[in-house]
Amino acid sequence: MTGPLSVRLADPCDWPAAEAMLRAGFDDEDWFLRAFFDFVWQRCDTLLSLQDGVPAAMTALLPCQVYQPGQASLPALYLYALTTLPAHRGQGHARRLLQAAQERCERVFLHAEDAPLHALYQRLGWQDAMRAQRRTLSAMPGSAPPAVDGPAYFAAREALLRDIPHIVWDENLCAFASRMLACEGGGLYADTRAACAVTGVQDDCLTLCEALGDASAAQALATQLGCGRLSALVSSAQGGIALAQAIGDPLPIPLHLGFDFD
Repeated sequence: MTGPLSVRLADPCDWPAAEAMLRAGFDDEDWFLRAFFDFVWQRCDTLLSLQDGVPAAMTALLPCQVYQPGQASLPALYLYALTTLPAHRGQGHARRLLQAAQERCERVFLHAEDAPLHALYQRLGWQDAMRAQRRTLSAMPGSAPPAVDGPAYFAAREALLRDIPHIVWDENLCAFASRMLACEGGGLYADTRAACAVTGVQDDCLTLCEALGDASAAQALATQLGCGRLSALVSSAQGGIALAQAIGDPLPIPLHLGFDFD
């Protein structure tokens, strides 16, 4: 039999328990944990699911907004690092955290890492807010955008997306992304023409987790970084480099970031 279950917000003394869950759930390395506790733990709420008063599962609640041209931006939450300790899996902790997050905000996002997780969230009633495909872009002439920090990327991203429905990440989360991508061999690159979030380089291929604006700028970036090929997660809409995080209207609730899985 299992003991009583409860959900509460994490406090500073829960840091060791959260670190243990991140290591067990994702096998996170020290550099990632430092970035998580610097940019997420201390600046965003984290929900814990407890069993007999002991933390068994967690998810971070990253604040964001849903922007649609001509309308007021709507508050939203992006669920990040949803994980349960192995000994407590199968006891409903993740479901309780999802429910608790939905009680805090009407618009809740998450991203399914693979097809089985995508199917699981669909069974739980979650719906696609956006879809993306992995495509290889053809070579095009142009100049590469420069490397930038999180706030500069945020500003360039918002300028490029001002006429398009999208998710607005705050500057702190862009700084978190900058730290993560840099530690993985990638980074943020942006100017007035394009914004590219580079995941890294592998097998002579530059991979982008977000590509906005001018396709020639992204291809020039691949050339500058010594890559023969470039692939990006882009939306299924046609034309140029489409958005990795464009949204539909109206929005389903609850919703998740849906992707096409190979």
